[in-house]
Amino acid sequence: MFGIKIKNSEWEKVLLILLKDKAEIWRPDVVYQAILTDLSPKEAILFQKQTNSPLLLLGHTYPHFPCLNLPFSLAELEACLAHFFPSYENTFFIWDSAHRILTNKQTNQPLVLTEKEAHLIDFLALQPNHTATVKELLHHVWSYKPDAETHTVESTIHTLRQKLGKHKQHLILSEKDTYHLL
Repeated sequence: MFGIKIKNSEWEKVLLILLKDKAEIWRPDVVYQAILTDLSPKEAILFQKQTNSPLLLLGHTYPHFPCLNLPFSLAELEACLAHFFPSYENTFFIWDSAHRILTNKQTNQPLVLTEKEAHLIDFLALQPNHTATVKELLHHVWSYKPDAETHTVESTIHTLRQKLGKHKQHLILSEKDTYHLL
């Protein structure tokens, strides 16, 4: 769920309509996947200290926050949200990238992942119809050189599967040195 904290009430209404059930007016007691805001960069820095949610600045450019310039289309907004705040859901799990929490839908139990486990799921979630090779994962998730010889990917996936317990086969599928989310 995204929070919306916009100064312009008309623009706020438009965003709520565009994002439908994916967004609501920002509330201080809720942790959001991200908060969409038109605050100035200076205001955003102060606001960030009050919330545990990441910010997406609309209409401003600032290197410390993801930004979307005006005007933008719904497709551009959705692409920006998917890129900066990837999420993933299947029959068994919901992935909240912003907070690195994988929730088991059957037990409603959250599982906090390590940074590399989170980056692994983020990378795979951004490419839903793509199987990633070990070399791609080493390069994009671990920033290793292409010729690196290591079992880091396999070890991380093994550890993650151990954390998932009896549902370990319902998240990452491996086939011939490639991986993808189910």
